[in-house]
Amino acid sequence: NEEVITNFSTLLTTNDGGHLVRSEIIVQNLGRQDLHSQLKCHATNNNRTHPLEATVHVDMNFMPLDVRILGASQPLSAGRRYDLLCQSSGSRPPASITWTLDGQRLERTKETMRSHLLYQGLTFLSSVHDMRIERSGRTT
Repeated sequence: NEEVITNFSTLLTTNDGGHLVRSEIIVQNLGRQDLHSQLKCHATNNNRTHPLEATVHVDMNFMPLDVRILGASQPLSAGRRYDLLCQSSGSRPPASITWTLDGQRLERTKETMRSHLLYQGLTFLSSVHDMRIERSGRTT
């Protein structure tokens, strides 16, 4: 999927009179499918020796692809306990999940990781005051 948009070489002379060849490429449009791929540079100057090579391994960070709240598919009622789960997937490294209520961070949460999904759980005892507050699970 990657596309090389620039590929050029330059011959340089070093301070001691030797030569240095520099080849530069610019790769654009790297995507998730390119994670852990390898780019190799091969150097040779004749057909009698094996070329030397250098390798770089592609490592990338990704933002979450999805975040959702589980356990809140219907309106919440005052005076009841709710166990809510915020699920985030697709990020690398795993997302940091925080819960807020009326702009205040909630601290008593549990975090678990299951097959590349990060879950942040919240036990919530609602009150009449809380019913006007919109619930939110946010990745940062």
